[in-house]
Amino acid sequence: MSLPTTTLIVGASAAGYSCAIELSRDPHQRVVLIDQSPHMPYNVCRLAALIRGECSIDSIALPLNSAIQYHPATRLRAIDSTNQRVSVETTTGRYSMPYDRLVLALGTQTRIPPLIRQTDCIPLIPFHTLSNALAILTQVSSASRIAIIGGGINGVELAAA
Repeated sequence: MSLPTTTLIVGASAAGYSCAIELSRDPHQRVVLIDQSPHMPYNVCRLAALIRGECSIDSIALPLNSAIQYHPATRLRAIDSTNQRVSVETTTGRYSMPYDRLVLALGTQTRIPPLIRQTDCIPLIPFHTLSNALAILTQVSSASRIAIIGGGINGVELAAA
């Protein structure tokens, strides 16, 4: 009897989460999912609804089954493809994790235009993650005015909130 194949997935956004769920259906797979976010995987499309107060953090969390080993607040530091190991960092230190197959599902990052600078008076908060949404909620409650830069779907959803 052979050992299960370990698939290590870096990133728990849509692609990484979907990959983990699909692979976890195979009993010959050991699925390890790491993400730098301290939160459980969540439905990014519901962040504006969270800001509007239409749902809770718990209601946007995506379920993980027991076949997935989830490591939140874990940052990828290095990949050693020769020895099939990754180096990761958590709040408790650095360590390495083995893999047979590696999936990099790193998602996207919000780009703030270089002409816009943060000051102590004007916080710049991207709208891309649950941590961003929680920061926006904190700032909006005491703000007299806000500006939303970007007319993409997230910007429009946030403006409607």
